Amino acid sequence: VLSGTPTQTGSFPITIKVTDGNGCTGIGGTYTLVIGCQTITVTNPGTTTGTAGVAFSQTFTQTGSIGGSTFTINTGTLPTGITLSAAGVLSGTPTQTGSFPITIKVTDGNGCMGTGSTYTLVIGCQTITVTNPGTTTGTAGTAFSQTFTQTGSIGGSTFSLNTGSLPTGLSLSAAGVLSGSPTQTGSFPITIKVTDGNGCTGTGSTYTLVIGCQTITVTNPGTTTGTAGTAFSQTFTQTGSIGGSTFSLNTGSLPTGLSLSAAGVLSGIPTQTGSFPITIKVTDGNGCTGTGSTYTLVISCQTITVTNPGTTTGTTGVAFSQTFTQTGAVGGATFTINTGSLPTGLTLSAAGVLSGTPTQTGSFPITVKVTGGNGCTGTGATYTLVIGSSTITVNLKLFLQGYYLSGSSMQPVLNNQGVPSSLATETDTITIDLHHPTTFALIDSKKAVLLTNGSVSVTFTQPAGSYYIGIRHRNTIETWSTNAVACTASSALYDFSDDPAKAMGDNQVLVESGVWAFYTGDLNQDGFVDVSDYPDFDNDNLGGVSGVYANTDMNGDGFVDVSDYPVFDNNNLTGVASIHP
Repeated sequence: VLSGTPTQTGSFPITIKVTDGNGCTGIGGTYTLVIGCQTITVTNPGTTTGTAGVAFSQTFTQTGSIGGSTFTINTGTLPTGITLSAAGVLSGTPTQTGSFPITIKVTDGNGCMGTGSTYTLVIGCQTITVTNPGTTTGTAGTAFSQTFTQTGSIGGSTFSLNTGSLPTGLSLSAAGVLSGSPTQTGSFPITIKVTDGNGCTGTGSTYTLVIGCQTITVTNPGTTTGTAGTAFSQTFTQTGSIGGSTFSLNTGSLPTGLSLSAAGVLSGIPTQTGSFPITIKVTDGNGCTGTGSTYTLVISCQTITVTNPGTTTGTTGVAFSQTFTQTGAVGGATFTINTGSLPTGLTLSAAGVLSGTPTQTGSFPITVKVTGGNGCTGTGATYTLVIGSSTITVNLKLFLQGYYLSGSSMQPVLNNQGVPSSLATETDTITIDLHHPTTFALIDSKKAVLLTNGSVSVTFTQPAGSYYIGIRHRNTIETWSTNAVACTASSALYDFSDDPAKAMGDNQVLVESGVWAFYTGDLNQDGFVDVSDYPDFDNDNLGGVSGVYANTDMNGDGFVDVSDYPVFDNNNLTGVASIHP
């Protein structure tokens, strides 16, 4: 009987010999016994997952091997870091992630083998922890550098931006360094992702980077003064702005005529004077601002030049107009008297026109001031206006009844009455009155010598115009012109003698054909030829007065006698009286 439990495989050719009790033997033919391999069963571990970077150990087992067993990888590959021992222990610290399908083969001492079912080992990613920097603030325009760190990555680590965006000027390196010079302000919430050599990732908590505004310094111009009406230009500058800069007025107000450009140029032609404290603000591309110190701009008055008129003389009663001019005034110009006073009748308009009709003579030194719209003033040199007297000449022809001879001639009374230095061509002194043309008020009076031919000429210091002319004489009725007579520097002759109507009320007497004369006989000058005048005549007549200047010598022959009486008597009887307003 061939029996037992074979532990060796193979082909075993044998012959069997039989020996009997006699010692006799017999040998059979070759008997080849073939012992085949038994079934070796490989059992996979129950755990099929691991984590990169974490120690892993699982054991494959077998049944059926004879003479020992050796475990080997049959198919597939293991993740880096894991090995299979001959005893079937799969262990190590995996550094490679993924799904690894393998089959394990067991070989026993006879070389018999058994292979297990597919064992799929899945190595998952480990935890990668990202740690944010402690510093979370920066300043625009200032270098910034902070480093993100990680733990848990395998096979290297690469940092990248997971969510959010970085301010312009900053970048994140693959090594986790966040650096650069930020040019954008604001709050930037980001998360950082780390990817290791296996593609495993870890994301940090939100890191909020706040980039604050940098310091913007505004520098004021060195020039702080200007002049009204004169072009002005000064530039404010800045340092520190990012992404452009815009200048604007922060506080205060500019004088009229000046403006500030966005580029910081303060320019224009100021028309307003005064002190203007302002501050200038610069805003950059990020909205960051900087404000300069107070800049006090002082705009002073411009020079206002007043030019006097060339004409410096005028005449009373004659319309006068001269214009003062100016240069340099801003916002209009108002002319006023600065010093001195004007002659009565003249005024200075706000436009600088000195005009009117002066009624006062003299020398009038004045200075004229111009005030511009901004309150600036300029004063001219002294302007001396000299107002002279205006004159009119009254040319008359008239005869006095008692003195009339013939042929438009009168007695040389002054000579006849013994007046020293009198001439044979002179009759007597008369008074010529000028009266207002509407109120009849007495304006002026002059005494003049009436010549024997009836002519008289007298000059008045009065303006040209129309006047009533009144004539008074010591023994003659006061007689007025019928109407106001136009009087100028060279008046036309007013001839009372050629028409009774030339005298008011036709109050003249015909002394010769075509010749009229003023009535004689008002010795006491009360406006009437009446008996009240007689006593003076009577006394001088009885006293034989002669060769003296006597008003009772009514015919002007140098004697007070009965030859004077007829002219008085006739006028007394007819009730002659003065006619005037």
